Amino acid sequence: MRNLYFSFLCLVLFSGFVATPSLLAADGGKPSLKNTPVEQARRYEAQKNYQQSADMYLKTAQKLSPPDSELWRVKAAEMTWLAGNLDQALSIIQSTDQSQLGNIMRARLNIVAARIARYRHDYAEVSQRLKFTQAGLPRSMQREILALQKEADSKNGVMTRPVDHVKQLMAQYGRERDSNVNDPLWNQLMLLPTQVLSRWLGEESSPIEHGWVELAYIAKTASARGLNNALLRWEQSYRNHPAYPDRVDSLRQEERTAPVTSDLSRIAVLLPTSGPLAHLSEVVLDGVMAAKYHISNHSPQVRIYDTAGHEHDIEQLYQQAVADGADMVLGPMDKKQVDQLGQAVLSVPLLSLNYGNQADLYNPNLYEFALLPEDEARLAARKMAADGLTQVATITPNSRWGKRLRRAFVEEAREQQLQVVASATFESSNRHYSDVIKKAFKVSKKGAAVQVDGIFLAATPKQARLFKPLLRFHYLKSVPVYATSHVFSGAPDTSQDRDVNGILFTEIPWLLRGSGKARGQSKQPFPDELDALSRHHPRLFAFGYDALNLALRLNDLLSSPGRQYPGLSGNLYLNSQNRVHRILGWAKFRRGVPVPVSMPEQVAIQ
Repeated sequence: MRNLYFSFLCLVLFSGFVATPSLLAADGGKPSLKNTPVEQARRYEAQKNYQQSADMYLKTAQKLSPPDSELWRVKAAEMTWLAGNLDQALSIIQSTDQSQLGNIMRARLNIVAARIARYRHDYAEVSQRLKFTQAGLPRSMQREILALQKEADSKNGVMTRPVDHVKQLMAQYGRERDSNVNDPLWNQLMLLPTQVLSRWLGEESSPIEHGWVELAYIAKTASARGLNNALLRWEQSYRNHPAYPDRVDSLRQEERTAPVTSDLSRIAVLLPTSGPLAHLSEVVLDGVMAAKYHISNHSPQVRIYDTAGHEHDIEQLYQQAVADGADMVLGPMDKKQVDQLGQAVLSVPLLSLNYGNQADLYNPNLYEFALLPEDEARLAARKMAADGLTQVATITPNSRWGKRLRRAFVEEAREQQLQVVASATFESSNRHYSDVIKKAFKVSKKGAAVQVDGIFLAATPKQARLFKPLLRFHYLKSVPVYATSHVFSGAPDTSQDRDVNGILFTEIPWLLRGSGKARGQSKQPFPDELDALSRHHPRLFAFGYDALNLALRLNDLLSSPGRQYPGLSGNLYLNSQNRVHRILGWAKFRRGVPVPVSMPEQVAIQ
């Protein structure tokens, strides 16, 4: 009879039934299920009035003897935790006789104790509280236990290798045949680098463990042509394995035509997500996550690390990302931080999101990527030469940025047999550019004494809107103007940009495609789909999008010197110093609107 009563009591606790007759109202009247302490406790719990719910569960426990009373004390402890009454929760836990509890209820009680210890930063106590068998526990409880233990190990200085974590999952899910149940194990196996899986296959292990690892290795390395043969060989060895046939069948059905050729599974992104540059980082990250979304197969896990406040210890942040399992790192943006990492020992590849200041610095595991304005200046010189020009002039700001662009243009002009016969520099803070033009071109009432075939202009949209009318006024109307993309904000402004009609400028192919009439045929995002912040900085969005795709294609670019990747921000290629350069298209302002002239060409790279 007692066993029957105990079974019914468990049914009440786990399935939502009301209480047994012994839990009815204490007034001795006619039994009313609505008035039992358990029913009241459940009503309070549904209303999120956790403290009163705990009081009712304790009242129920007081009316019973062990082991029945201890079941309700577990429930009371959970409610007091939710109510934020940690001292009472601990008191209930300490006064509960755990020897009277089954495995699941004992686990529930100790998870509450571990949560409290975590809240109080007592990670040694967290580990102590989690020392119980997990056999037969619901998957949700196992996931919470693993998360708590992983955090406690980290705080206690116990480094848990990714393989050790997967082995824990192997013990829990390795014998499960249902693919929906063994998903946690499979997902974590697929996050391990192929080198790790390869080493694991060489170790002594059980047939079940070895079968899982070998299947994951096949899934990550087999080509579309060789996949089926590899799976047939696996089936011959592991016909009775839990992964057969569900997991094997799902691998056969997967589309293996994804453009991604890398086996990267975890990518860390180092960007200043707080501080004055956070809004720009947000746009870059939007691009990174959009690229992740559009990868059709084996999308990598992306984890973001805030570099703000790490001006002098960026290497430590990089090492933290590697310790967390990253097999590729994107970032940082700060030039000094790039230089710091360039001089460090890099255990996994780093694709920086800017160039460092030290151009002669070379690290075999460092790849530098930036929206380099010098690339645009060189392209302008090549375009002028291709258009048949011979004598040209430059107009650039008297700033570090302006000097960089002029130097790059002049160097390339020399290579292209162009003669730079005039140079004008202007102060960005000064809007009186007439004197600048007159001095550089020796303008008088008779006209411009210095004759040129074309002008290279490096300017912002506001500056360009002043320069173009002044050039026309000073007898240089018929001279074509070639500019970098900086003359266009990225968002059409017909009324303002009428003043720059005729200017030819470099532009990223993504903006040249505009909103895309073939939208339904492309998996790429379009500029008009962005939020307000990203629409204001479309080139940064394209930069982030290309950064993730470049990371996944580095091996291809390295194995084929001169090969180009057609990205949103340009046709991208690596030089011998591991620096990424861009080839862009061209656009021209007509009636205040940028009109595409040409897309970037697949040219031979020396």
